[in-house]
Amino acid sequence: MAMIDLKPIIDNRKVRMGLVIFAVTILIILMAEITLNLWMRASLEAGFMKDNRPDAKLQASISWMGITDLWWGKVGWVKIDAQNCRISDLRYERFQLDNQGFSLNMPRLLTEKCLEITSIQKTRINAVVSAAALQDYFNLYHPGYEIGVKIFPGRLQLAGKVLFLGNKVPVELEGILRNSAAKTIEFRPLGLSIAGHSISGGLLNFIGNQLPVKFSVMENWPLELTGLQLSQGFLSLSLKESR
Repeated sequence: MAMIDLKPIIDNRKVRMGLVIFAVTILIILMAEITLNLWMRASLEAGFMKDNRPDAKLQASISWMGITDLWWGKVGWVKIDAQNCRISDLRYERFQLDNQGFSLNMPRLLTEKCLEITSIQKTRINAVVSAAALQDYFNLYHPGYEIGVKIFPGRLQLAGKVLFLGNKVPVELEGILRNSAAKTIEFRPLGLSIAGHSISGGLLNFIGNQLPVKFSVMENWPLELTGLQLSQGFLSLSLKESR
């Protein structure tokens, strides 16, 4: 009676099983990467679109992230072109970002859904803030001053109320904006008007020191401000990676 050698058949089954396991493993890794990349893109978009305004728009291109990249929170590059997005409570009329890589706090993103950038490569940002957005920002943090904001070429006008001799007095301050720190912008008053009368000297400094005339941009990002310009109704900003 002839004997049938089953070893080749068993070996072939093992090979096929190994190939199936390998293919399933690759498929699982690929599906996991696709899912995590989609989630990362959604998280990044959510970081820029917090207020869900109907006129808010965002176009984002992000490099593909492998499992190890996602584990360590490393992003190869990202490009963003957004309108009416909000970052650190300041709304940007236009926001354009060109980045060549950054690292983020992945545990915080997972647990708190907060986008915290820990390090960043070459980055260029051009942004535009409207007078209305700057007014909303001031009144959010200092509602008691009832601040109104007007932006003109090369100058900024603040109208508000300050406490003077026990009474709230309506005032108008006009001055310039300048970069006082890495990402802090301060208002330097050059003129003061109270009830239509121009005031100068010590009273100008006293009133100017009472109004909240400093604000920061991109607070949670390792960036530095490289330029600012005032035009009719808008403040234009330029930023790059911190050194």
